[in-house]
Amino acid sequence: MDITQAFPSKFLKADDLQGTTRTVTMESVAMEEVAPGESKPVLRFVGIPKGLVMNKVNTATVVSAYGKETTGWAGRNLMLFAQTVAFQGRMVPAIRVAAVQQDAPAAQPAPAAAPAPEQQTLPTDPAPAAAEQPNDPIPW
Repeated sequence: MDITQAFPSKFLKADDLQGTTRTVTMESVAMEEVAPGESKPVLRFVGIPKGLVMNKVNTATVVSAYGKETTGWAGRNLMLFAQTVAFQGRMVPAIRVAAVQQDAPAAQPAPAAAPAPEQQTLPTDPAPAAAEQPNDPIPW
């Protein structure tokens, strides 16, 4: 018997990923009660009944990729993966997110190179005499 099945949750846990990385499409995010008297943002995904309770690390990752306005997140992809993290002095499994590059804009052709400037020959100084050369122990 898988003992983790004895404690069902409406939120995703690292065990739910079963050691795999999953690419998911964000559907919505809303504040939900995650414990009595405690509400947090919960990210919902297309076709997945459980939501991901957002923490500061995952929120910062999504914000850096897709912006701080959550209405722009719907339809964007994320990778979900499990990672062991320090939490309250213990090492525990957690879900982490990573942005997925989507439909990158077509590459723009490089601008035409500017013509090379005329080269000049600069006068060179003769090498310093042996007495003028530094005598330091650094082997450069």
